[in-house]
Amino acid sequence: MTATPVRGRRFTAARVALFLLAIAALVAWDGYQKKPAGPAEGDQLVGSPPTTAPTDNLLRIATFNINGCVGGNDNRYNLDRTVAALRGADLGGFDLMGLQEVHGESQAASIGEGLHLPHLFAPVESQWWHEDFGNAALTDLPVEYWQRIPLSSNGAYSNRNILLLRARFAGETLNILITHIDRKADRIIELRTVFGLFASLRQPAILMGDFNSPPDTTVTKIDPTLQELIQSPGISDPVGEGYDRIFLRGMSGLRSGHIDNGASDHPLAWTEVKIQ
Repeated sequence: MTATPVRGRRFTAARVALFLLAIAALVAWDGYQKKPAGPAEGDQLVGSPPTTAPTDNLLRIATFNINGCVGGNDNRYNLDRTVAALRGADLGGFDLMGLQEVHGESQAASIGEGLHLPHLFAPVESQWWHEDFGNAALTDLPVEYWQRIPLSSNGAYSNRNILLLRARFAGETLNILITHIDRKADRIIELRTVFGLFASLRQPAILMGDFNSPPDTTVTKIDPTLQELIQSPGISDPVGEGYDRIFLRGMSGLRSGHIDNGASDHPLAWTEVKIQ
């Protein structure tokens, strides 16, 4: 009886191991790749409908790049601290909030639960086989329709989108845009696309988000493309500085400011408005 050569068995086992290693590497590479999220639309947010809504024509709005709930000073994850900033206790709370750099549906849901508000997560991309990064909205306004609109080109450094909401406020249909603009190659295209959509919406309309434009502390830091767009007729800019901005059409800003409790590497920007 002739025995199978040991060398042959070892050679076969090595080939199988290399094959399995190659498959594992391909799977890991596929998971690592960031894949842009497509368009979507619906007619309601996630969570229990709000039991209260603004009773007059005053609306408090906030936009906040939450940095995944990681503090800008201590680099620590603290969702409660993010919720505390969004609660806006000293201002009586916010009726409408747009968030950027939200790390997944579960994080958006946790923030919504902490504020007792329905939420909507708008992923810009998926990685490791789940939608892990994007924008979000929270509001006590009755939302009639929402749409997620991809914004970036195929060659963009990172994926971006626009979240469009239509909600009822003071007997009017309020059009709301939430976005996060890239700071690299696609920046000008994205800015013009977003402001073009904003200008086309029926008033009253709100555009808010992280525009990645340096604070206007010196003339050399002013973003000329952004300045050109926000100086268009009919657009007001009540916050007026910083990366995170709120723009209005058909509405007037009364008060505005920032909240910085260390919850993010960005302060929360807010404004109180009324319909003109």
